[in-house]
Amino acid sequence: MKAGFKFNELNDGNFVYDRSRQIIHFFGFHAEILNQDINPWFIPEKRVPGFQIIAEKNSDFYQLKQHCVNKLVNNAKKAGIVSQAQKNGEEALKEFFSLLTGDEIKTVVFHQDELIYESNEILKDSLIDFDEISLIDSLVSKNIRAIEKEKNSLTKAKKRGVDHQVYW
Repeated sequence: MKAGFKFNELNDGNFVYDRSRQIIHFFGFHAEILNQDINPWFIPEKRVPGFQIIAEKNSDFYQLKQHCVNKLVNNAKKAGIVSQAQKNGEEALKEFFSLLTGDEIKTVVFHQDELIYESNEILKDSLIDFDEISLIDSLVSKNIRAIEKEKNSLTKAKKRGVDHQVYW
């Protein structure tokens, strides 16, 4: 399974370089699963789970395989493969644009919302299964923790007398 970015629609309308702050902004791009594949081999020493196929009368191998792929994708998302791809992408692009511009790029920012993206992906087939509900639940929990963290940060800043502005 591979996760990363698709920049096939990159243009000057969804990319901004703020030279004064040394920040690059991307709009409309997000880390996503790029390749889905089933590894049928169980490798316990590397913690790689495998899939066992049980032969049964009237079983549909295509449906079974699709179910396994869907489960694999949802488990990978819950484990943070997309979040890790996001972090790796930001770091790689920071280094790339630093070399390209000759300036030290301090930050790369992707303006997107993982919960909205995943919800839209889930709704594409009009069927929501248990694994997808579980994924949405984990993303909602992650967002709640992020909001609580930001709220605590703002509260601490106010107690120290720091005027803290947040830009969205």
